Amino acid sequence: MMMTRWSATVLLLGLLVVRAHAGTISISITSTAELQGDKLQVKVTVKNSGDEAAQSVTPVLHFRGQEARGQARPQLEPGASMEQTLVLPADKLGTGRWPFSLAVDYTDAASWPFQAMHAATVTNGSPPPAKVGIEKIAATTLAGAGSIDATAANLSATERKVTPSVIVPEGIEAKATLGEITLAAWEKKPISVPLVNRTAKEGSRYPVFVVLEYDDGDAHQSLVSSGVVEIEPPPSYDRQKQVLYVGAGVLAALWIATMLWRVVRRQPA
Repeated sequence: MMMTRWSATVLLLGLLVVRAHAGTISISITSTAELQGDKLQVKVTVKNSGDEAAQSVTPVLHFRGQEARGQARPQLEPGASMEQTLVLPADKLGTGRWPFSLAVDYTDAASWPFQAMHAATVTNGSPPPAKVGIEKIAATTLAGAGSIDATAANLSATERKVTPSVIVPEGIEAKATLGEITLAAWEKKPISVPLVNRTAKEGSRYPVFVVLEYDDGDAHQSLVSSGVVEIEPPPSYDRQKQVLYVGAGVLAALWIATMLWRVVRRQPA
């Protein structure tokens, strides 16, 4: 019989909408996470609400540098769902809130890779409420490059040393690793990480996440906040030419107006 040290249930929902080869694939993730003995057990439900089937659908659990890959389903049809349970070691886990993330790898009919993601925390023991917050994430639209921006806020009169990080899908690259930051009493500090689009398709909407971690006495605290990145097409060559032509026309008009003004000034009254 397995002894349960502490269990904490977390219900979470992640949604990725992509424009696939012929239609739309909309993947949602719902899960329940529990700490049972020295294991983290996550029951995952993946649903496709789009109008095109997702191919080679595989759920993946990440926790404290570890990875557990589920069984791949060859095809997830529109309106269909799948359930799996993923398990990872969670030994020597102290009291607190600990972050984990879920990814769902899949492809469209043209074998183009996509990844739906979600992140949340699981609680061990009875930690006090967190005294650091994440203000609303601003994630810009992404054609080639952009950024994810947020604000870390100290919600107490005690100085806090926090470690921020970001979680993005594989098709988007975070170009910076954030180090530890110090928040004075009631202080707010901005967080910004450059993003580069590597393989994300235009028209898709990807969830991205900011995580803050710090130690509060004997308890470990983690907070997770989410935003959305919308993928836009890069500026076309024709549009760039049009902008150049308009700019050249404006400069020519200004030059002609300047010449006429000088001529008028030189004429006797």
